[in-house]
Parts: sequence; structure tokens; C-alpha cells
Amino acid sequence: MKNYFLQHFENYISEILAIEGKLIVTETCMQEYMKQMKKSKLSYNDLVTALTSFRDLSIRDRSKANLLTSSFSYQLTLDEIENDVSDIISQQSCLSVSQAYEVFETYLIEIITEFLYQKQQHLKTIKLYIDDTVLIREDIRKMVKSARDNKSRIKWVQKLSAHFRDYERKNYFDVDIIKWFDLVTMVRHVLVHNRQIINVNFLNYLEDTKSKDIFDSQFKRKKINNNVCIYLEKNPASDVIHWLSSFAHLIFKSLSIELGMPLEIPRYIPPLSNFYNDNL
Repeated sequence: MKNYFLQHFENYISEILAIEGKLIVTETCMQEYMKQMKKSKLSYNDLVTALTSFRDLSIRDRSKANLLTSSFSYQLTLDEIENDVSDIISQQSCLSVSQAYEVFETYLIEIITEFLYQKQQHLKTIKLYIDDTVLIREDIRKMVKSARDNKSRIKWVQKLSAHFRDYERKNYFDVDIIKWFDLVTMVRHVLVHNRQIINVNFLNYLEDTKSKDIFDSQFKRKKINNNVCIYLEKNPASDVIHWLSSFAHLIFKSLSIELGMPLEIPRYIPPLSNFYNDNL
């Protein structure tokens, strides 16, 4: 029997793996670069210097010079390379978490759309549509996308699946996964819209929702350029992404059970090594 949700879950995993792979490459290359620079015993301290240029668009005569710069510059120095490299890796880690969240959102929309397309009577269950007219998939997708936020979509999954309700709090991580996801939603907002900078609103959110302990278990704070920022190393970032993927699987399993579909997911089989092939 075909599982209608498997393709959506595998699409999610494929995109997540690409994000994690690039994060691993970034950390590996940056750490190796730092080691090489420290060993090189250079006679100069500045490794990278950058300026930002811009044009005066009101000067239309191209024979006139209109390339401008400001008084600001960026320097990567040998003295500060360890701190700067850690900040660069943190920035990439934060970007990876933000991208993973976006992939999860797309997955959530697609898998709920698929469920409601296959079982259209449940459109009434979540009060999304009360007519009896059979809808095409795209109409349902538009309805799902029109939800106020991902929190609303998760509430739909709660209503649609008893299995989900059983394990949303009592699970392997022993954490309220919806509360954790709500925190990650807020973190993602800070990473994307506030460039990692923690503000009073975010601190109030942690206090009001009693989420500080959950936040501190996976995220750090660091002063960067006179701002207190969310700071992430590669391994904690991978841990957050792992939790997201586990949440995605819980949704996959829960909705699959509701439709009586198989739960098996094809697993990776490593290729035979050249050594093994040569000795067959």
C-alpha cells in the first residue's frame, strides 16, 4: 500500500541534509583555514580587509567618477582569527537553523494538504471548509497556506491525530514538543529579522512562557559588536535541526496512522567500499 506522505517526508529530509552538509563543510574549512594561518608565522597581521562600495545613482554621466565608499572597513586579523572564525561559524549555524525551519514549514503545509486532500471530510473537523464540494489539491493547499501561522497548523494536526496527542508531551525527548517548536519559531524570528540580536521582547517571551531553560539547553548568548546575540556552534545547531526532523517524523507517523498507511521509511545503504569490491 502506498503512503501518500512518504514523498513529502523524503523531500524534507533531502533538503535538510543539504543544509547540514554545507554547515559541516563551513566549519571544517574555516577551522582548517584558522589552523593554517596560525602555523604560517606571517609577518603581517591583517588577513582580510574589505570595504563596501556603492554608486551615486543621481550621477548619470558615466564619464564622471561616482564610485563611493564609507569610512567603515572589515578586517580579519591573525590576532582575532579564533574569535572571528567562531562568530562566522555561529552565523552559518544560525542561518542553517533558519533555513531548516523554512523547510519544515513547507513540509508542514504539504503534508497537511495531502492528508486533507485524501480525507476531505476532515476539512470540517478543523473548521477549514464546511461545504461538501470535492476540492482539488491546490484549493486545499491555498487554505492551508492561508493559516495565520505554523502554530495554527500544528493545532490542526492535534485535532486530526490521537497518536500525535499521545506523544506531543510524553516522548523520547521528554519535552513539550509544541512549546519547543514555538520557541524555535521565536528564535528564527530573531535570527532572520533581528540579525541574531536579542531584544527585550524576546526576553519577555522567555519569561512569560517559562521557556528560558529550554532556550539555554540548546542556545547560547554572546556579545558581538556591542550587541548581545543568539550564538550557536555547529553541534548545537545540528541538534536543533535533529529535533525539527524528529518532530517532522512524528507528524508523518501520526497522520499515516490515521489513514492506516505503512510507516516504513527507506534507509540509507552505504555503497560497497573499493577495497571490498577489489577483493570479491
